[in-house]
Amino acid sequence: MVSVKSHLDVPLNHIISRCRNWIFWKTIFISSLVFGIVAGSSPECVAQNPTPEFSTPRSIKVLNDSSGDFLLVASANKVSCLNPNIGATVSWENHLETSVAGLAFVNSPNGRVAVATDVKGGVYAWNSSGKLLDGWPRQLSATVTAAPTWINWGGGVVAIPDHGGLVHVLKLDGENLPGWPIQTDARVLSAVGVAIMGDEPIVVVTTEGGVLWAFRDSGKSVDGFPIKFDAEFIATPAVGDLTGDGNQEICIGSLDGTVRLLELSGRVLPGWPVQVKSAVGTTPSFGDINGNGRDEIVVVTREGEVSPFDIEGTVLPGWPQTTPGLVLSSPTLVDLDGFSGKEVLVTSKSGWAYCWSGKGEVPQYWPRKINVASRISPVIQKQADTGIDRIVLPATNGVQFVSVASFHPQANIVSMEKASESEETKPSVFSLRMNSNPLIVSQGGHAVHLSIPNNLGSTGVYTTVEVFDISGRRISEIFSGELEPGEHVLPWVWNRPIPSGVYFVRAVTGKNSIASKILILQ
Repeated sequence: MVSVKSHLDVPLNHIISRCRNWIFWKTIFISSLVFGIVAGSSPECVAQNPTPEFSTPRSIKVLNDSSGDFLLVASANKVSCLNPNIGATVSWENHLETSVAGLAFVNSPNGRVAVATDVKGGVYAWNSSGKLLDGWPRQLSATVTAAPTWINWGGGVVAIPDHGGLVHVLKLDGENLPGWPIQTDARVLSAVGVAIMGDEPIVVVTTEGGVLWAFRDSGKSVDGFPIKFDAEFIATPAVGDLTGDGNQEICIGSLDGTVRLLELSGRVLPGWPVQVKSAVGTTPSFGDINGNGRDEIVVVTREGEVSPFDIEGTVLPGWPQTTPGLVLSSPTLVDLDGFSGKEVLVTSKSGWAYCWSGKGEVPQYWPRKINVASRISPVIQKQADTGIDRIVLPATNGVQFVSVASFHPQANIVSMEKASESEETKPSVFSLRMNSNPLIVSQGGHAVHLSIPNNLGSTGVYTTVEVFDISGRRISEIFSGELEPGEHVLPWVWNRPIPSGVYFVRAVTGKNSIASKILILQ
């Protein structure tokens, strides 16, 4: 893969974008003359796999700012910043001295900052162009396996624990915050959590031997801490205001399957601790999954048991659910269907991504094969041009994007399952059509019928289906992900109003593209 330096990004991306638009609209012009389908191979600048080639990612972070979303991807000893809204182009990439331990991606008062740690204790901080900030990198005195954590103290600082039992808090000039580092009594194996007590951020961290610590910005311990438990913790504590009193609670699971929920005073909440069937090695997630307006606590065990608890420590009806493989990542909570309550997403070591509704039901189109044993939680990225969320999953050579609309869990939309075909009925031509044209929005049930012949690939091929207006502006993404050769029915879920008029639907599969003109009526 060719590395493109950041100061060349803008003109190069502009050239690529103009090249894509010229070829696409040339195709559209021919299509409009015949009001039909135009198919064929297009030059390489039109259709590319949307992710550059990496080894399997170790960490993925997303940051949203005024210029759009950006992805930070760590693989081996390399950190790459991607702009996923321009074909996932590489904005910049940098190499560390050794393997990446963790990432943080933040909006500081001075702009976007990426921070990475390596396993030998190196700490790096880059600006939005990928240039090291003054005073960096820093070298810690012990090895590190945890990701850095951003804290809004005095313009922003980064907290990093190490295996020597020290918790470092570094300012953006690379210097320690006064009163830091703090020496704990044992190795720190997880990243720090940041809880809010009143208006004050509090650093929360666990050490070997089952000790929970909480520190103020001065480096002094919060009253009642540290607390010693008869347990072992390896995951970062989860924090959130579950009671609505303005002070956040701490939730942490242990290797004996005990899950604790306590206040920043150290008091354990009524109904807790609770017991799950096996070790908890990941951070719980907080979110409203049953639509009652209150956050639940979603806990995942290493053996793949997923259990949401309410504030009283009761498992929600329809749960727990299980996955066939080990789960080494925290659950991601996201609203896929636009209704009340969020869905629960997890990835497993067996190479699958799983999804459940708040009732514990498996939506259509799930689980999804991702072909990589994942320790990375799914990440949600919002496309700047359409405002549509996408799920970012790890892939064997980078990341893969899955449109939330493409895997919409509503039961009444058109099935996206590939129709069963005999060899005689498999498509021989790459074709695209709408299930109705004109398309009347109020009638619902809208879908794209896409035929992918075997000569475009015998296995899954990365495919995108997008909608453009007559000026060439992309207004919607119908599908992004891998599709096997065959007949596919892809539902078009309306995420926002689209005015009546003439539009073009374009499908790109591998290096082949096809377009069709449609008339939309409200």
